[in-house]
Amino acid sequence: MISLAPMEGITTYVYRNAINRHFGGIDKFYTPFLTASHLKGRELRDTLPDNNEVDTLIPQVLVNDSDLFITIAKQLEDLGYTEVNLNLGCPSGTVTSKGRGAGFLDHTDQLDRFLDEIFNSSPISISIKTRIGMEFISEWEDIADIYSKYPVKELIIHPRVGKEVYKGSAHTDIYAEMISYLKDKMPETVFTYNGDIISPESLQKIKENIKASGAPIDTENIMIGRGLIADPSLAALIKTGKNPDNFRKRFIAFHDELLTGYEKEMNYEDQVVKKMKELWVYLAKGLSVPDKTLKAILKSDSIVSYRNNFQMVRL
Repeated sequence: MISLAPMEGITTYVYRNAINRHFGGIDKFYTPFLTASHLKGRELRDTLPDNNEVDTLIPQVLVNDSDLFITIAKQLEDLGYTEVNLNLGCPSGTVTSKGRGAGFLDHTDQLDRFLDEIFNSSPISISIKTRIGMEFISEWEDIADIYSKYPVKELIIHPRVGKEVYKGSAHTDIYAEMISYLKDKMPETVFTYNGDIISPESLQKIKENIKASGAPIDTENIMIGRGLIADPSLAALIKTGKNPDNFRKRFIAFHDELLTGYEKEMNYEDQVVKKMKELWVYLAKGLSVPDKTLKAILKSDSIVSYRNNFQMVRL
């Protein structure tokens, strides 16, 4: 099972539909986090089933108020959703400083009360995306003890602490310890690995590291974020062991659908160009785009200039 990690401002319904149509290989998608008490505007468009052409989509919520969580969950139920994902992993300073995302892990008593309240009142199932702590690796066991009290449908673990953001390497040994500790306590929960998967080779190395820890853990459930944004064919490559046929043709169709979709979704031309440039910061790594070409793309100040600079890309 391969999931696409939600990335704020990037993995919207326009992106999800395009990558699913032209590359495939992704079994489960998540919306970028929802925070408002009433779904409207961009958040509503992103969650509307009619806008999403993927088989499995799970909305993600980033809040630390149980009443707000339940309010959002009820609206999601009205839209036909049967599961909501709680974000306890976002390491952004603007999020953690408010005690949300990974920052909530620093307040274990409050977190325990919050989980008790939402699991008792949510009309739909709850999954969790988490880090192993906020400040110290040693926090993982206290956090695991809290999760073990609740019927978490799926626990997605990024084995870094919040303050590490994405620096260094993920602590695969701690992931193995955490799952070994929890698997008997949470027999109905699906466990999913997330972090540092950028190629089939990197995934194989992660699996070897987990196995070397001595933990008999199923690592077939994975979530990929930055790696898939950099190379939209990665999920299909992992599943089939080979690059999709006609990569250039697929990528151009994928790219053009994104551009057209953003033009329809956004009000201003500069917003569309900014969105495409944001994607190219990742794509340039996955596609090995020369610095000169990337710089030209990032200097684009209109859709016309962007299209001209895109012609420089050699796939």
